[in-house]
Order: sequence, then structure tokens, then C-alpha cells
Amino acid sequence: MIGSERVMALVTARGGSKRLPGKNLRPLGGRPMIAWTVAAAKASCHIDRVVLSSDDPDIMAAAVAAGCEVPFIRPAPLAADDTPSAAVVHHALTTLDDPCEWLVLLQPTSPLRTASDIDGCLELAHRSGASSAVSVTEMEKPVHFQFWLTAQGTLQPVLGGSVSEAVKSLAGSSKHAHTLNGAVYVVRVEHFLRTGLLFDDASLAYAMPRQRSVDIDTEQDFLLAELLVSCHNSVGS
Repeated sequence: MIGSERVMALVTARGGSKRLPGKNLRPLGGRPMIAWTVAAAKASCHIDRVVLSSDDPDIMAAAVAAGCEVPFIRPAPLAADDTPSAAVVHHALTTLDDPCEWLVLLQPTSPLRTASDIDGCLELAHRSGASSAVSVTEMEKPVHFQFWLTAQGTLQPVLGGSVSEAVKSLAGSSKHAHTLNGAVYVVRVEHFLRTGLLFDDASLAYAMPRQRSVDIDTEQDFLLAELLVSCHNSVGS
């Protein structure tokens, strides 16, 4: 509960990953990657129920072993590469008919997010009266240092204008852009069912440090997560 309002966490983990096959079950620090997300959700001070949406029997078994509910099987049409997260959330909410006021979407590809990150994002939305909040992390380079590559192979500043103008802005700017890190999405259920949106222009941003914001999509991402887990365990031992 947050206040008097019920909170459900939805862990979304389909099978058939192409860029990093089997990533949701890949061992990280001695346990399947999905188990990290389930553990963080179950350690939350506010989450009342942790549910998995998956089409893969092995992922389901690993989630159950980690203490997650698996009350349904995700339909195949909702387990494609290009299936929007909102469609998966809508299916879960309408299938379960759970009387929750808040939905927390958690993706196993962000295994280093903690229960405190989940609770912090929830608390931010709740105390501010916002309909949604989403986790972000600061980008390494200031926004003025971001460029598109043109068809001719030249640089075009993402913010527009010329390269020389971008360089001048960079010299006098200490502002860094933030990016969605995929770790935590919090949305009021009524707002989601009415709009179909997990976040929008009114969503609040919950900032997380880079070391907990690894979003695993490639082998390099996974190796970085392994290194961070190893370093954390070494410090803690």
C-alpha cells in the first residue's frame, strides 16, 4: 500500500530475445536475471502483489521460484519484438481485474534497480498528486554534445543550429540531459486505463545513479552489470 491505495507490480519478460538470447534467465551474480527484479519488488515497502507477464514456460518457472505470481500466460500476439509495453500492461490489468490503484511496471533488463528506487518513484508520484512517474538517469555528455550524422557524414546538432553554435553552447553549459533508463514506471491505474499511456508530458522524473541504471540489451550491457555486481560484492565482503 501507499497511503491507503493498493499497488501491484507487473514484471514483463517475454521469451525469444534476439539481440541477447535467453537474457531474462541468464545467471547474474549466481541467480537468473529475472530473480533480481522479483526480489526488488518483493522487498518494496509499498507493493502488495508481484505478477509476471510472460509467454515462456522457463521464465515462468524461474519467476515462481523467486516468489512471483504467474496467474496467466501472455498471448503470443503480445510477445512480439515490437509489442508496446502499454499493450502488455492493459492485457494484465483487464485479465486480472485486481482492485489496485497503482501499477508499477518492472522490466528484468534493469536488474540493478533496488527496492528503494521502486519506493522512491512511487512516493514521488503519490505525494505530488501526479498520475505517473518514471525513472531516469543523467546522460554522460551534455545535451549540446549530441549530434545526428547526416547522409553526407557530417554532424548536425540534435538541438538544431550549427556545429559552431553547439560548441559555443557547450563551453558555457553544465546542464546534462536525462534519459529514460527503463527501470521503473509508476502509473495510476485509472489514468492508464483512460489514456493508454504509461507516461506523458505531466509525468514526474525519478533520478537514479548510472550504476543502478544499466539496461541490458547487449552482451556488453550484461558484462557491465556483471562487473558492477562483482564490485559491489567485493566491497560488501
